[in-house]
Amino acid sequence: RKLATYSDNSLTPGGLSELALEEIDLVRGLMFEVAADWWSETKPGQAVPDKQALLDAALAAMEEDRSDNRKDFLKEFSDATDRAIDFVREHDLATLPENHKIVVDMYPTHHSHATIGGVYPPGPFDPGAPTLLYLPSVADDAPQEARDGFYRSFNEHFNLMIVPHELFPGHDMQFKVGLEYAPKIRALFHNQYYSEGWASLSEIIMLNVGWADGNKLTLLAHYRKRLENATRAFISVMVHTQGWDKEQVMEFASTRGQLPPQFAENLWYRASGLYNALQLTSYFVGSHHIKEIWEQEKQRLGDKFVQKDFIDTVLRTGSVSMASLREIVQQQQP
Repeated sequence: RKLATYSDNSLTPGGLSELALEEIDLVRGLMFEVAADWWSETKPGQAVPDKQALLDAALAAMEEDRSDNRKDFLKEFSDATDRAIDFVREHDLATLPENHKIVVDMYPTHHSHATIGGVYPPGPFDPGAPTLLYLPSVADDAPQEARDGFYRSFNEHFNLMIVPHELFPGHDMQFKVGLEYAPKIRALFHNQYYSEGWASLSEIIMLNVGWADGNKLTLLAHYRKRLENATRAFISVMVHTQGWDKEQVMEFASTRGQLPPQFAENLWYRASGLYNALQLTSYFVGSHHIKEIWEQEKQRLGDKFVQKDFIDTVLRTGSVSMASLREIVQQQQP
């Protein structure tokens, strides 16, 4: 009942867990394919290991492209933020909002959100305020093992997918465009599936037009994020309907879900509370529904489909349910 209320549809825990498992298996297959492409590019002529060893090697290579201190980590995100805004403008992906102001900083290490980070766009009462992107953080004097684990998890390729998700053309642009065009109440009471669905689709749109220059490890990072989203949804159901404990969550998340240890442990703490467990379903479910709308519109309009018009319509609508968004898009697109 609570899931159906939160999702504003007839979604059931059983249906959600089944859908999430299908996605997990699909994305794992895609990750194996990308890992094989990476191997052929970087190790031509060398014998290809078995599938899991191949994927482990590609993920390890991805995690080695990383910063190792707070100063470089912060600069990496600041530079990527500027690049993302320029990339959206240069490729004319959408009509940019007037407000481009973004402050990128790191959470103090004592803060409760220091392990996950967060983005805080302006609200309807001060729409010209800057967005605050607070990055996850680890102290420079933390034990070496903790620092290595943190920077491997938040590696260069993974971070290149965080920026379009959280900022442009993801959450930040989504909220700022909504403030310019949509009723203000939609900014106050936003729909999580709309928010996370768009941010997840924005990663795909950016990659499709050349973000990260086709780097195989960055594509692998995107698939790892996509796998994480499905894993979040599945584990949320298991914790609250099957009584999964921390050990079961960690085991599934780190093996089937391919999450690094820090992310697997964070997932347990986020999923163990019912409200956060419901919110964790929004990444996968929102992405699933908005991709459906996107694909249906491309099929419906054929040669008349214009991606920029679609994106502008989605963002100017503001935060609504997926059912409402589908109707609005169909009414406003030619």
